[in-house]
Amino acid sequence: QWAAAVHCYEAALGECGDSPLAVSLYGNLAAAHARLAAWPQALRAADQALRLSPRYPKALLLRGRALMSLWRIPEALASYTLALEASPQAQAHLDRANLHAVLASPQGFSVDFSRPEVL
Repeated sequence: QWAAAVHCYEAALGECGDSPLAVSLYGNLAAAHARLAAWPQALRAADQALRLSPRYPKALLLRGRALMSLWRIPEALASYTLALEASPQAQAHLDRANLHAVLASPQGFSVDFSRPEVL
């Protein structure tokens, strides 16, 4: 069903151009691509939403998620930080992903590859 959603969002975007509706459609397109683990496409859609609305929290969060999945960690953390600045409600999404500790840590992000759950 997510592939069908991608098709529908893309068709709708073809009709609405850069109207205010496009911001939401790009955000939903990014979310659908994320559900399919199509991270480059999710990143592109989130970037399009941010081109139209640079502080759109949903797009910032989805951009961060796509960047994390592509192992572009510093960029992902920057996107998450912007999401927090844009909307306090973004904290709930970061809490679910346990990213609040990463953002608050003075040491920054690190991965312990000796832990089996990381691999």
